[in-house]
Amino acid sequence: MKPAALLAELRSRGIKLSLSGEDLVYRAPKGSITSELLSTLKSQKTSIIDELKVEHSLRDTNNEFENLTRILELEDSVDQTDRHPYARYVEPVKARLLNRVGLDINYERAEGCFLFDEQGKQYLDCIAQYGGLPFGYNPPEIWSAINHTRDQNLPNVATQSMLDSAGQLANQLLNILPHDFEQVIFTNSGAESTEVAIKLCRASKNRPGIISTRNGFHGLTTGSLSVTGGEAFQNGFFVRGNDFHHVPYGDADALEEVIKKHPDHFAAFVVEPIQGEAGIVCPPQGYLQRVREVCDRHNVLLVFDEVQTGLGRTGDLFAFEFEEVIPDVLTIAKALGGGLMPCGAVICGAHVYSTHFGLRHSSTFAGNALASQCGIATIETLLADSRKILNDVKETGTYLKNQLVRLKQEFPNLVSDVRGRGFMQAIEFDFESLQLREGLMPILADEGILLHLVISYMLHQHGIRVAPTFMGRNIIRLEPPLIFKTQHCEQLVAALRSALTKLDQGNVAAFVCHMIQLPEPRRNSIASRSCRNVVIREATNDTAKHVNEFGFLVHLRDLDDLVDFEPTLDAFTSDELSDLKHQLTRSSEPTVIGTTDIMSTDGRIARGHFVLVPYTPDELVGMPVERAIEQINKAAFAAAQENVRLIGLGGFTSILTLGGVALDCDQLPPLTSGNSLTAAATIDAVEMVCKQRGLKLEDCEVAVVGAAGQIGRVVSSLLADLARELVLVGRDGSDQRTRQKLSEVADQLNARASIVIAEDINRISSSDIVVLASSATEPFISSQHIKPDAIVIDASRPPNVSENVIVARPDVTWIEGGLIQFPHNSELDLFAGPHQETAYACVAETALWALSPELGEPSAKRILNVETVHKLRMAARKAGFTVAVQPR
Repeated sequence: MKPAALLAELRSRGIKLSLSGEDLVYRAPKGSITSELLSTLKSQKTSIIDELKVEHSLRDTNNEFENLTRILELEDSVDQTDRHPYARYVEPVKARLLNRVGLDINYERAEGCFLFDEQGKQYLDCIAQYGGLPFGYNPPEIWSAINHTRDQNLPNVATQSMLDSAGQLANQLLNILPHDFEQVIFTNSGAESTEVAIKLCRASKNRPGIISTRNGFHGLTTGSLSVTGGEAFQNGFFVRGNDFHHVPYGDADALEEVIKKHPDHFAAFVVEPIQGEAGIVCPPQGYLQRVREVCDRHNVLLVFDEVQTGLGRTGDLFAFEFEEVIPDVLTIAKALGGGLMPCGAVICGAHVYSTHFGLRHSSTFAGNALASQCGIATIETLLADSRKILNDVKETGTYLKNQLVRLKQEFPNLVSDVRGRGFMQAIEFDFESLQLREGLMPILADEGILLHLVISYMLHQHGIRVAPTFMGRNIIRLEPPLIFKTQHCEQLVAALRSALTKLDQGNVAAFVCHMIQLPEPRRNSIASRSCRNVVIREATNDTAKHVNEFGFLVHLRDLDDLVDFEPTLDAFTSDELSDLKHQLTRSSEPTVIGTTDIMSTDGRIARGHFVLVPYTPDELVGMPVERAIEQINKAAFAAAQENVRLIGLGGFTSILTLGGVALDCDQLPPLTSGNSLTAAATIDAVEMVCKQRGLKLEDCEVAVVGAAGQIGRVVSSLLADLARELVLVGRDGSDQRTRQKLSEVADQLNARASIVIAEDINRISSSDIVVLASSATEPFISSQHIKPDAIVIDASRPPNVSENVIVARPDVTWIEGGLIQFPHNSELDLFAGPHQETAYACVAETALWALSPELGEPSAKRILNVETVHKLRMAARKAGFTVAVQPR
């Protein structure tokens, strides 16, 4: 079986695979892996790992950009009037992303390797503007060059004349390069250098084609973007064309194959000696030599993009020196301006430079005196004291690399790779291993926010400034100034170790406190979390059972749910947790938070995928109904992605969509509100408690609060034949619309009980039994409403009765209604029920439809009917589902 087919087979059985470093781990429902399948999995472990890596590399960057786009669309309504002018007018999109994770710091001062904020707090900068600040902030050598330009009143720009400063800088550049280079074309940036290189090579060869590498980054202007090998950057800008081709990085054979297919079409191959934005990716040893040979063989020019790697970044003046391979064209920028002036250059041999190009290319500010003088000072500084800075970069870079490798050894499940040279290094995190943990951490990883929270944690807690790479997910780049010292490396590594320790502990609180401007949690958070990772092992059951899958939509009941789901958040006060909850949900999407297998007495299995809509009832009811329905609809589609047979709606996901009617039913699997079995379980609970108490239902006055709702209607219909008197109550009986609905319910009842429509909630104070089935978002039943020794069955979600009332009235039998006990002690995930051993009846009903194809298919209906309730009641008993009478 091929790896892709094996992956598909495993996933069809509900088996979730992930990578932990170079190990393969899986989470599998009991009995889902046969001995034969396990043997196949073991034999193809390496191939499966490779297949998973390919999947991740293809999807991660695009998913990241799609997630960011979605987040920003959700935040478009946020008031911008009180924001910093830069955030409002210059970078509004990126500023919102920075704000989301606490990275929008206003730095007021900078010197050397350090930045300082408004309060004077110091931050060690390990980014150096992606290599653009070779000597850190405000280097005196470069300021001296700027002052020299001013003091000498040098002409800054004077086109059509002999530019003395530009000539001096060109001469310096050619002196530090091999003699193969003879011409210098100045630019203002790395992207412009790429544009010039494209023109230069096309004019030289009179060919249109340009080859570059996948995930290569060469700038974001139109031409450079065409060379950049990431679709996520290109999408929407219409830059792809037949003249631009991309081949895998590190694969010289693939380069030659493309050239052979299109002879005399390609002018140049553009490649980074080390890929920067892709995640600091070093090529295989000998790769650059091989591409040099291929280009020579097919008369194609070789262009090295050293915008990031050049001028000392890797410990050599230029990265190509490492393999002693000389390109035809070299592009540089960033560091050339010394960190204070934009300055770039394209350097080539005489065989590349053409009259056609020379007559038709110009750039107004390229080669200006101010930039050129800064470039001259930059080169002089790099060469000073027998290239001391370069030697220090090699030595200190090696020290840093060794320390990072030690971190990888300390945290093998969290660090998958360390790579790079000199001061161009990366540490790659393995967040796949976190996917099998419980709690909030895998969701933050799925949302693409966890790495940014790690970066924010290092910034706020340790004063260390690092950054991600654009096209390499879960990678932190380390490109400090070339003046970085050993003690700075120690600070950086200490911060990384602290972050990895918190990740290993599952301490989410440490990473989210910055979202609400807290320096750290004020109470001790839980130190560790359970993890469901399972290393490949023998299956415990050789019999693979047929599984029907269902999806179920849930939402937070209150803030306590958030703490139950992620216990480390207990570190926050209620107000802090409320603020954090707002930050987490204002840009979150519904996501699968758990999977549970439910087995019937005859051995059939229903596998439930629980999708969280990350809002409380108050939030769902408080937002515009269109937005609430949109969120629920997204949750339904997330469930549908799990190839489920049907989808159940829990709590307010049912109420707000009228039992599913308001959703895109035609594009979704069948929907069920779960209300039928909830009604049946509520009636069963009433009868069971009456039997325990020795009461005859026919002698009792029974009140149904929320009788106008779906569950309340059918419960009223069933109780009307059993009780002496039935009191129908809405939450607000005086409301005209509610009274009208209650009258409709009463008119439809054909019962032995006398029917009373209550105008006031206080009417239930004479009832022997009270059934609560309202859609209220907060408790509203108090002690004064309940008769002494009464029975209260609270089937509402959230409950209509608060805990303090229950404690105050020990004479009352308080029962949490609508609960089901599954056979075989099925282990339930959070939100399936109030306790691990019981489930809400709406969950059980959804599982029942999945277990029992003979029932047919559910349909989204606004009004329940008694026949369906009885049908599901009988099916539940047959499947071994029993009503749980759970005292509150």
